[in-house]
Amino acid sequence: MRKASQIGEARANRLLGGLLWLLLALALLWPAAVNHSPLIFFRDTVGYLSQGQIAVHAVLGKLASPLQTGGAAQAVDTGFAAAAASASLVRSVPYAVFAYGTSSSPIGAFGPILVQAMLIMGLIFLLVDRAVLTSPAASVAAAAVMVALTSLPWFVAFLMPDILAAALILCALITVRGLERHGPWANLFVFGVACFAMLAHYGHIPLGLALALFVLPLLALQSRLTRAAALIMVVPIVIAIGGNLLTSAVAFKDDEVSIAPKRLPLVLARSIIDGPARWHLEAHCAEYHYAICGEFKTIPDNLGALLWGEESIVARATPRQLDQIRTEEPVILWRAFLEYPVQQSWSLAGNAVTQLWSVGMDDFNWAKLAFDADGVPVAVPAHNAPRTGLDIVALVQKATLLASVLALLVFGWRDGLRAGPRERELLAVTVVGLVANALIFGGLSVPVDRYQARVVWLLPLLAALFWLRRVSVARSLSRTADARSDTRAFTRKIERVR
Repeated sequence: MRKASQIGEARANRLLGGLLWLLLALALLWPAAVNHSPLIFFRDTVGYLSQGQIAVHAVLGKLASPLQTGGAAQAVDTGFAAAAASASLVRSVPYAVFAYGTSSSPIGAFGPILVQAMLIMGLIFLLVDRAVLTSPAASVAAAAVMVALTSLPWFVAFLMPDILAAALILCALITVRGLERHGPWANLFVFGVACFAMLAHYGHIPLGLALALFVLPLLALQSRLTRAAALIMVVPIVIAIGGNLLTSAVAFKDDEVSIAPKRLPLVLARSIIDGPARWHLEAHCAEYHYAICGEFKTIPDNLGALLWGEESIVARATPRQLDQIRTEEPVILWRAFLEYPVQQSWSLAGNAVTQLWSVGMDDFNWAKLAFDADGVPVAVPAHNAPRTGLDIVALVQKATLLASVLALLVFGWRDGLRAGPRERELLAVTVVGLVANALIFGGLSVPVDRYQARVVWLLPLLAALFWLRRVSVARSLSRTADARSDTRAFTRKIERVR
């Protein structure tokens, strides 16, 4: 009878936990509810959906081709080959397929961001120690701060793979916290999210590698390195590299088999704007006949104009020429480094430091995602003015971040981050993730406040968890003191009776 009661209680707890998980995931979508649409980044969001549409239709056509006549099957192959050959720039194909596939659900474009919200909230649930949730008021306050005052909901509601950079760091945090705390299904969920996050953006591969190079030695030094931890930290990297190589081999055949096929030549553009690559090109274009030299008489000195303007590399070069520019990119960068090692190194370090402190919402606007009569995704103005209230939101987020950093410093000063298990390790992994993110996306690309804002909300999350732990410890000590007081009072009463 008691066993049946315990089973029923466990089921009720799981049901309650699932309901709470879903409600909090939905709460994270409030910026999209205000916008009446997922938040979008005009150029990239539409690009992901368009390329996902091409990829999905190509796959469906391939699957249906055995049932079609020779002419129809040949048309499918020809159409797909033409689309692949004409592609100048390709973003992550897995995320593009995910975005288009989930936006084809009955809830439309809200599908992708709902899945993102559920994945992120699932990871947060696995990171949280239930022992800290002893005070309902404190738990609600912590959840409210994360949902209302941090950048977390804005990136969850952003139809872009940005939030998945934070998902990678969360997977590392869960691994360091201890996979033995969860069952095999929960660990499989973490593994699956890590694989998806790694596949979702080319820049997530080096981010995952940086985390693995820190987490695995840390666990080994503590004699806590397990097979499951190694699998979660390493295999997603292998899957992402293999998946991108396979995708490029199938889609582009001999044109460009790469772990980052049809990527934008961001690193080359960054070096050109900062000087070293520009100086090398000006001195050696006539000698080496680089493809980029034939595109510009005068190379723009602005990154936006160089990459995205009307006279940019993408606008001027043919797909074949862009392939050649990407092929020559590492050669130019290496030669520029050999000629200007100090300047090139300083460019990387300076941009990374700038990125580390760049947090804001400059890349956000109130805009809606729509589809034209042919089903092609387009961006249209929202009911709000493009930037109404967003600068105030950015200030609130920065204030919350500052308060969180101060709280972490206070906790470290008072108890050395020992109030809860693995607090110092969790903070160290988060800092490594933030620094690696700044180095990869700011140092190798361009410092943009969106890049750091999408992961920096992890600091308020840790501050909230550490605070809840201290509230839990204080309540436990208070209950113990009350119990001892009651015991002493009862003893004195008995003695008086005697």
